[in-house]
Amino acid sequence: MADQPKKVYKTVFEHTIKADKYQDLVNLCQEMDLTRKASNPDYVPPARWIGVLGDGLRFLAEFESDTPPQNFRFWPETMTAGVQHLVNDTRILIYVSQFDASEKPLLTSANQKRYKFVSRHTIRPDGYPALAEWFLEKDESRKETNPEYQRPRRYFQIFGNALNFIYEVEIDSLNANVGIWPASDSTPKGVVTKLSREVYRAFMDVDE
Repeated sequence: MADQPKKVYKTVFEHTIKADKYQDLVNLCQEMDLTRKASNPDYVPPARWIGVLGDGLRFLAEFESDTPPQNFRFWPETMTAGVQHLVNDTRILIYVSQFDASEKPLLTSANQKRYKFVSRHTIRPDGYPALAEWFLEKDESRKETNPEYQRPRRYFQIFGNALNFIYEVEIDSLNANVGIWPASDSTPKGVVTKLSREVYRAFMDVDE
């Protein structure tokens, strides 16, 4: 049997921040990172993002790991740092990779780029085989055309709607020529029942 691609697990803490609390959240994240670094010299802050296109108040903190997350606690009882006073809602989402994770380092603040483009799909219950085959063919084709091509991060949601699939590309600058998804060749249309697209910026990398 061929070796199976390495999996990576991503936990996303997704908040809607209060409109007047952005700088407070920046300050809090900086304080938390300093405290955690003091306790653990190997600590690296998670990748954090703020919405640019889509929901401009959506804040993401993302943690990738080689093993499934464990020992979850009721979120409000863990909030000793004060995040609960700066946000209006919270969701915790867990995903598993649909790419060979050995090709990429775990995503942290140390290696995230300035922007992230996210496509969120819901697929048909019987649509995964066609989707996986399409990705395999596209990746091989793009690699032949461009030897430096790197497969994007792709994930399926584990808990909640297990048909939710996300496709993420990190970029250094925004592309002004964004195409219309139904007119593109991205993802076989017959397996997708729902789609949304969002753009995020590195949370503490804001200059306006």
